[in-house]
Amino acid sequence: MRRRQGGGAAVFVTMLLAASSVLAADLRLSHQFPGKPGEWRHQAMVRFADEVAKSGVDLKVGVYPGEQLFKAREQWKAMVEGVLDLSILQLSDNSPVAEMGVTAMPTLIRDHDHADRIAH
Repeated sequence: MRRRQGGGAAVFVTMLLAASSVLAADLRLSHQFPGKPGEWRHQAMVRFADEVAKSGVDLKVGVYPGEQLFKAREQWKAMVEGVLDLSILQLSDNSPVAEMGVTAMPTLIRDHDHADRIAH
């Protein structure tokens, strides 16, 4: 059985921008994590969208948590096909590239509480 190291420890966060959406004024950011207060990955994406809004560029980032737009395993393909603009995903589970499984190795973040302390 494959064991994961504490909640966020096995998550390698990546943000990908589909080439077909570079000129879009409204970007859709989808992820599979709950969109609830305290969920650090969702909060990071909301902060990203807020920072884009404050930057003065002509972009708006809509955040869609909890697989609202695409299931976790569908996000990679949706970005490659240009249907989805941005995502935060676990590459070890979602990438068609087997070598990305290295991201499931333990990292510096031990668990959600540790990530929250680092973020604040």
